[in-house]
Amino acid sequence: MPGLVISHLDLGTWKAIVHENGSVELIAECTVILIRPSTLNSYFRKKRIIMPKILVIYYEQDQLIAISASLRKLIPDSLVVTANSGTEGLKKAKIDFPDIILLPTEIGETSGFEVCETLKSGEATKYIPVIMLMKSTSGPESRVRALQCGASALLPMPIYEPELLAQFNAVLRIKKAEEENRELETMLQQARKMEAIGTLAGGIAHDFNNILTIIIGYTELALADASRETRAYDNFQEVLRAGHRGRDLVKQLLTFSRQREHERNPLQISIILKEVLKMFGASMPASIEMSKNIQTGSGKVLGDPSQIHQMLMDLFTNTAHALSDGGGGLEVSLSDVDIDAGVTAQNPDLKPGPHVRLRVSVSGRGISPSIMGRIFDPYITTKGEVDGTGMGPVVVRGTVKSHGGGIIVHSDPGNKATLDIFFPRIRSEVTSEKELATPLARGKERVLIIDDEQALASLGKQMLERLGYQVISETSSMEALEAFRAQPDGFDLVITDAIMPSMTGLELAEKLLTVRPDIPIILCSGGGETVTKEKARALGIRKFVMKPIVIAEIAEIIRKVLDEQNDRGADDNSGE
Repeated sequence: MPGLVISHLDLGTWKAIVHENGSVELIAECTVILIRPSTLNSYFRKKRIIMPKILVIYYEQDQLIAISASLRKLIPDSLVVTANSGTEGLKKAKIDFPDIILLPTEIGETSGFEVCETLKSGEATKYIPVIMLMKSTSGPESRVRALQCGASALLPMPIYEPELLAQFNAVLRIKKAEEENRELETMLQQARKMEAIGTLAGGIAHDFNNILTIIIGYTELALADASRETRAYDNFQEVLRAGHRGRDLVKQLLTFSRQREHERNPLQISIILKEVLKMFGASMPASIEMSKNIQTGSGKVLGDPSQIHQMLMDLFTNTAHALSDGGGGLEVSLSDVDIDAGVTAQNPDLKPGPHVRLRVSVSGRGISPSIMGRIFDPYITTKGEVDGTGMGPVVVRGTVKSHGGGIIVHSDPGNKATLDIFFPRIRSEVTSEKELATPLARGKERVLIIDDEQALASLGKQMLERLGYQVISETSSMEALEAFRAQPDGFDLVITDAIMPSMTGLELAEKLLTVRPDIPIILCSGGGETVTKEKARALGIRKFVMKPIVIAEIAEIIRKVLDEQNDRGADDNSGE
């Protein structure tokens, strides 16, 4: 038998019978479930059901029964746990985590003061409020010692029930306020950690973008000199592709570090998916067999890379947990599909048209048949209480929906579940060999390039000279300013890095525009600084670009800025 029935609770369609030993029977029609006290406590806390648990420690059985009876009468929905000694009370406090403890100053083999001190010194029990029960003969020294030991309140014996209830409510109010303060403090600490990580990520991204600029830039120069029929040309193409992958990953890092509104840009999910699968492939148990069929040339979607990355992390984390116990198979595929009205009928979030479909199929002994068709339902989890909350699938569904997509779940009697995740596919220009051979935008204007890294300054000079421009490169912003002041009309365009010693790119731009207000300036950013497009434009900078920049992009940007400058000059001359 579970024990003496001490309370009945109405939980909607369920009825609960609470027993003296802390166990609970949940009853719905003919179904009876016996729940352990620790599990019950966690359940009620998650559901925000107010059911205070009170631990009463008293060495005299008659007094213990009387105090317990008073509490159950005054607080009908409370769960009262009892202990006959200080040792037993300490043990139950660590196991049951009561909301409040009633403790006398004397408990037979030890003193209540020592028990209170032990409670307050324990990491798991130090925040549990203690009401010390004081004998009528207790002097002021005992009351002072009780408070010094950490007691939250003092209650004289014999107990006056209205005072017991008032003390109980007051202590719980204080406990609630303290819990809220601790939660706020934890949130603040977490926010500070995230801010520090974000700052670190931004700094790493800036340095890494400079490295990628060198890798991508010099690889493009080498490709231009290499014959297409040589192995060197193919090898350089692989280096270039790896550089572009690195560039996309740094963009994700920068999105995280900025901690601001997410920006949606055309992106290829296959790149992010491969990186995530690499991480999980290395950590998955050998009992899980994973197969992949990812179309590298799958279409692009309009999305935020960091959100997509986090969504995939949540998805495969849940999948790994689902398979961790019994092993099984994991199949992942990515392809372009066209959705028709038949598919949208299964999911109102979807609209007919071109989509990118991520299909994840899970099979094996590690998944219970009872949840096969509900893997993506909110709060459904295959993990224990310690391992997770079941919110991963909810986050996944929310991210997909916010990107205009939808999820369809398939299950079959063969113990297999398939998740089809759809993202609207956008029209994107496919780079072909013909387009790669398209001549780059060229010019003959005079350009001043400033970057404090010699390799980047030299790279920029080589790139632009190949495009026909007359280039002067500087590694010092101060020397660049002097060169410009000496010949302000000797340059048609200035390209400067954002972060430099002595004088930043923004400061240099301000001084250059003071000397010559119409000089077009392009500001290049590695991403680690707080410069924004809006701030750059407000200063009069014509273009704000993120590193690394490939030669085709910089050629187009330079030509566009110079052509706009020429058009402005023509308009000014026509108005004279």
